[in-house]
Amino acid sequence: MKTCAIDPAGEACKSACKCPASLLKKFESEAAATEAAKPSLLGTEGQWPRVLLLGTQKGATTAFARTFEKAGLCSSTQGKECHVLVKEISNMEYPENTSASVAKYTSQFTDRDFSGNTNCSVRGHYDGNPFLLTDRGAPVFLRTFMPHNLQPKVRLIASLREPTGRMLSWHNHHRFTGPDPRVFAAHAASEIEVWMENGNLENAHNGVQNFWTNMSKHSQWVHSPPLDMMIGMYEHGIKWWRTHWPRDQLFIINYDHFVYENTTLLKALGNFMDLDLVDEPMPHVNLHSATERSIAAMCCETYCALQLAAYRSANEGLYQMMDEDSANHAGPKGELAFGRYSVPSCVACDNSTTAERILATCAPPKKEKASATKAAAGASEQGKPCGKGGPCHGQRLQTHGGGGGGAGAGGHGASHGASHGASHDGGHGSGGGGGGGGGGHATASKKPSRTK
Repeated sequence: MKTCAIDPAGEACKSACKCPASLLKKFESEAAATEAAKPSLLGTEGQWPRVLLLGTQKGATTAFARTFEKAGLCSSTQGKECHVLVKEISNMEYPENTSASVAKYTSQFTDRDFSGNTNCSVRGHYDGNPFLLTDRGAPVFLRTFMPHNLQPKVRLIASLREPTGRMLSWHNHHRFTGPDPRVFAAHAASEIEVWMENGNLENAHNGVQNFWTNMSKHSQWVHSPPLDMMIGMYEHGIKWWRTHWPRDQLFIINYDHFVYENTTLLKALGNFMDLDLVDEPMPHVNLHSATERSIAAMCCETYCALQLAAYRSANEGLYQMMDEDSANHAGPKGELAFGRYSVPSCVACDNSTTAERILATCAPPKKEKASATKAAAGASEQGKPCGKGGPCHGQRLQTHGGGGGGAGAGGHGASHGASHGASHDGGHGSGGGGGGGGGGHATASKKPSRTK
């Protein structure tokens, strides 16, 4: 009996005597409690988010997050945006060697979230940090350390906003520089110059245009591109995530669908996530462009300069990828056709011309223009995206002029060598005036000098 009391589950107990049932039950309960109290490296389903709202910044991620929460999905203990993956792990680390960060990450997702919601294991958690889309280590980390039985349940969501509109909205969110669009023009011009000169910045020591080259699973963890304008080159982030995660687990949204086809989008997204997202209207939050301290519309010169310097080719790469995915049914069931971005509202900051004339200088090639015209022919009269293919060019165009001369791409100012997130309110623009001050024209003629 003494042997049974010491080790009731052992072989000695089984052979020496018949252990009382009450003793065995007590032992089993204590063993189960001890095991449950042990920290697990890989965690449980309740500790890993099943939904990752990847971004992009100013792509309605906060509105989506609030909708998810109303449907029963829980945030992290840090709120909508968990910062462990995108900020708290060193850039010197290699993602596949960061097992020590697993407990730190999973501990942010508990049965009580930031808003006080309890019993989060019913619907699960989401991580809604919009920097996830451009974070090089996050998809590798999650694929490496998340338990294999949980990975098929993961749902990835990316809301992609027209890049120049996103860039202006981010400027309004963080800088509060007042309503003059020429301030944003100067900021954009300084970034364009660094991009066109292929400058060496933090996280891009071989030149910003080479930032995405030689990416592999064994690359060091890099959190974000060094220029704000690079955030809007979505093709690279999407490719990197789908390299590590199945495409049918990644739901990609054109932000214009959020604006024009709210109900249709939420129904399809809810089916993808196994949540009812259409019970209540989707909130419109973080409308920083609607305040008196914000810039309501950028200079058309700025829009064209960004298009000619980088965004036209970046968008074409994204469109081609999405068109091929649609043709091959590679995306998740119900994903809406991506279509094309609408041209954001803009004003002519050079009083000697008009918005239409400026935009004509950066219009798409004839073949693409013909496709856009064809799409426009199928547009509804209620301002919804054009035709079956989605949003088209040319909507919401404003033609009134803005202020004359000033800090455009042709004006000289402060140094441009700043990292991502810093203010670029000075600087001189690339190729003749793309940033859009008075007298500037929308060209980006300077060729990049690539660093080998």
